[in-house]
Amino acid sequence: MAYDQFNTLIAASQILTTGSYFCPICQQPVIKRVGLYKVAHFAHYQKACLEANVSEGETVEHLKGKLQLVEFFKDHYQTSLEVYFPQIKQRADLLLQNKERKIAIEFQCSPISFTKLMERTSGYQQLGISVIWILGQRYFNQLNKESVLTKFGTLVNHKVIVLAWDIRLKYLKIIAGLAKCDFQKILLITRQVQTYEQYYQALMAIKQLKVNLQINATLRARHALKWAQYIYRGSQQKTVKRWAYRDGCQLVGAPWLVHATVKMPLGLKCLQAEWRCQNILNLQQYQIGEVISLMELKKRWLRPVDWWPMRPDLLVASQMRLMDQMITDLVVVGVLRPVNTTHVEYIAKPQWFKNLDKKYQSYKN
Repeated sequence: MAYDQFNTLIAASQILTTGSYFCPICQQPVIKRVGLYKVAHFAHYQKACLEANVSEGETVEHLKGKLQLVEFFKDHYQTSLEVYFPQIKQRADLLLQNKERKIAIEFQCSPISFTKLMERTSGYQQLGISVIWILGQRYFNQLNKESVLTKFGTLVNHKVIVLAWDIRLKYLKIIAGLAKCDFQKILLITRQVQTYEQYYQALMAIKQLKVNLQINATLRARHALKWAQYIYRGSQQKTVKRWAYRDGCQLVGAPWLVHATVKMPLGLKCLQAEWRCQNILNLQQYQIGEVISLMELKKRWLRPVDWWPMRPDLLVASQMRLMDQMITDLVVVGVLRPVNTTHVEYIAKPQWFKNLDKKYQSYKN
């Protein structure tokens, strides 16, 4: 994109004749170029705009997608393409504005590290600008992966929302990660919308959607079998294996506590059963009757290595739900007793079993 002599922002693909064009960031003259793999674009005569981190050429998908997104949002927001913010040295693909807020749209068609993603997100937030990441074609086959959902997702009423744009069919895909449980696919819903009105209605419907998170007895029993197979394959983390050996516990006969009774939010990289098992083994290092602060348990149980990279608000929400549910389950089975809002008492060791058969027998009884 560049300004013409009439100060109008224009795409290189729209130019049929030669003329004078200027960079929207440094105001230096630019020239139209086109290549075999790159869409028509403007380039500087000499090196410039290095501080803006601007890519001279862009793919057909990226250019078309930005222009299509302008059409998608323009009736509800004032839209501006390629807005540069010198304070943070960043350029938004699209900026949406109304009386209430500003939103930067990042149409992400190429790979990006989580570190870079967070740098850009934090930069916008410093200016009081919200940011929405919309994914391109290269991500379409990965939209059911937890690593992608948590990396690009936004938290909406305990649901992880990810957006993707299809330039060929001109629709916005909404993917909502609702919950997950061990040994099963993530519970997802998807919607495809072609107008902003449909997008808004779909978001409201997803936000208000009530999801049955209960895991019934049959499924928990199946999880116990899957867990045993997981242990026999030696897939568990070395820490869990080492701690279980230290305490003389058989991982195959781990307490029923490790198999959750409700589905949990996205974010945990390992099996929830493995996370819970490690927490139980950690808890057993305390003495019966010892009073423990919840803050101390949080530090011990919420290990960074166990979580997918994700935005801080999403991470905290996921961790707190898992932590609260774990504490609740330990209280219900009589392992912990609440002392006050900040402390619990360790009153009994969880029941371990010698093998899977013994474990199943206890469940039937």
